[in-house]
Amino acid sequence: MGTKRVILEQNYEDYWRLTLEYSDITSIKYNGTLRIIVDYIDKINISPNHKIFQQQYKELQNKVNNVYPKEDMGSVRKSINQFIKLGFIKYRLSGYHEKTKKFLNETNLERKKRLFSEIVYSSASFRSSVTEDSEEKEINFFIKTLEHNHSLTEDEVLGIILTIPSSYSKGYLEKNELMELVKLAKEINFRERKYNQLRYIIDIFKKLEGVYYQNGNFYLEETFIEDDKEGRTRKVRDNYLQRLYKNQLKQESKELFGDIVCMISQVPYYAMIASHIKPFAISQEKEEYDSQNGLLLGKDLDFLFDQGYISIDNSGKIMVWDGIREKIAEYHNLRGLYIDTRLLTNERRSYLNYHRNFIFKK
Repeated sequence: MGTKRVILEQNYEDYWRLTLEYSDITSIKYNGTLRIIVDYIDKINISPNHKIFQQQYKELQNKVNNVYPKEDMGSVRKSINQFIKLGFIKYRLSGYHEKTKKFLNETNLERKKRLFSEIVYSSASFRSSVTEDSEEKEINFFIKTLEHNHSLTEDEVLGIILTIPSSYSKGYLEKNELMELVKLAKEINFRERKYNQLRYIIDIFKKLEGVYYQNGNFYLEETFIEDDKEGRTRKVRDNYLQRLYKNQLKQESKELFGDIVCMISQVPYYAMIASHIKPFAISQEKEEYDSQNGLLLGKDLDFLFDQGYISIDNSGKIMVWDGIREKIAEYHNLRGLYIDTRLLTNERRSYLNYHRNFIFKK
């Protein structure tokens, strides 16, 4: 009886706290409010002084309310706070995610959804707000739990909401832990009391690229995730971010070539590798899952590129190591081969310059 009383007295109402003013990430109000906040941060030096900061925060609320009027200022604050909770804007309006502006300017719906997924996966913290900081990463915790368990029911999602993610050193929940939380949720009638909160959270999960919801169950997209090449790196790849990285390259291939093909040979191989130009092991954090630091390649060409047997010059010509076995060069028709110059963005040229100087065999 004592244990039950302790459970019932836990303040679960504060866990996974999420309310959203706008739920459609493509809507004018969602993007317009976010743009007002970003523009304000760019123009104003946010003060560390509490009194001045409160005046600045009030000024921002008035700006938002002038464009998107609400019945009360509480709703205005909610429309601002949702972007801190989702990771687009930083605590105390001190800045914004490096991909926030890219999200705002993106008109392609697939890429916009992917950017949304990248931002919330890496930075969302539902317990945060303009005036309250939090290091909890609930969406990251959900994805890792889903990866580990392969599927999640709505009841299991409800159980996850009863957790403090940072309390689990593994970064995810085992099946037996989920079952215990499902029982607890039923014991305290959590679904009935937090129905709207559950709807908000499930709606966010449904927006994540690679996450599928069917008949009350969540699943992850089945996709081949490459292992680290020959165990050369001790850095651990994040499977979800690697999935988004590869999907971006696949989309780029479809847009340029009308199909998912190797970006060197333009052959639609069954197994395709999202190959890093600057190796993942030595990439900075912002470079690790940057699609401009990548090429979609067939396995053989990925190996040749990764090992430095081939590279690409600024004109798109495939550079071939002098010591390569000629039969290999002939088999892949490497001599005199060029990649499509549309792939040679300024960002990708910079990465290729690194590859030529430090990876390509001289």
